[in-house]
Amino acid sequence: MKQRETRDRIRLKEFLFNSDNKIITIAGLSKNAGKTSFLNYLIQSYPKPNNLAVTTTGHDGEDFDFLTGLSKPKIKLKAGNYFTCLSETLKKHRMSVKVIKRLNIDVLSKPLYLAQAVHDVETEIFGGAHKLEQIQLCKEIQLLGIEYIMIDGSLDRKGVALSPDISSIVIVASPVAKDIDSLKDELNRLVQLSTIKLYQLNNIDDEKFYYALNNELIKTNIHSFFKNENEILTILKQNPTLLYIPSAITDNVMKRFKDIFTQYTGKIIIKHPLHLMCTSNHFDILLKKDLYCLNNFPLTAIALNSYSVENNHIYANRLMEIIQESFSEIPIIDVQSLVFD
Repeated sequence: MKQRETRDRIRLKEFLFNSDNKIITIAGLSKNAGKTSFLNYLIQSYPKPNNLAVTTTGHDGEDFDFLTGLSKPKIKLKAGNYFTCLSETLKKHRMSVKVIKRLNIDVLSKPLYLAQAVHDVETEIFGGAHKLEQIQLCKEIQLLGIEYIMIDGSLDRKGVALSPDISSIVIVASPVAKDIDSLKDELNRLVQLSTIKLYQLNNIDDEKFYYALNNELIKTNIHSFFKNENEILTILKQNPTLLYIPSAITDNVMKRFKDIFTQYTGKIIIKHPLHLMCTSNHFDILLKKDLYCLNNFPLTAIALNSYSVENNHIYANRLMEIIQESFSEIPIIDVQSLVFD
């Protein structure tokens, strides 16, 4: 193993397990990126099994992918690990797991349980379908004294990665339908999002636009740009010192607001970095502004999987070298090397 990769594995464990990062999300850039394989590595790496719970957005560890029909790896738990599941899983592994409690949400109209592995076990897990349910689950689990929770999550707008309760995010990326340059561009965008600084706006309704004039923070009744363009343009033409935006900024928004955003000199505060959903030319305009976020994007590491289910594999060493060279300040982990170690 090369020196950089050895160092990055050590840094990753320090970031995740020797800090206040208690709720960790593993998010893939695409389906079949290798999330489960990487999650299994983290589970095996964590030194205190009785202090770790594993859950997911929806379902993970099933035998076959619903869309592709490809076989999928199981979740590999160590004795002592906690996990969330349905009653069918409890029956299937009745000699290897024990029920801790019935949790306060249902999945697929069925009760969800917190269980604990009595022996090492390979299983499937179920979890809440959206971020509010996931965070509810995490808080319920932590009340039992289980500090660390790993979530197989996603980066979509309703995903748990957008929650301010998430303390660490690891991105898993593979060359599915992408060449190296496209993959590098997408990762660079996420790294740039993670550098947007936090800004405190206390006691606000974070679903409404706000702006500041003459040191006064003014609340509006506007939820999004859609059908409110004229009113927002009127606000911006007053050159406020601050504008809080609670909704997504898309290319359609930027087509209308590009000129005024280019000239704007005040602070722009977005609800979450992942709300910047415009392409690079518009994205770069906003990054050059005095830009902040209400909730940050705590990107901790990037895990690379050179294997692609689309058969457009990239030679692992080449992929690692290019991405490592592009991102020197963040741990870069080779998923395939973890699988075959």
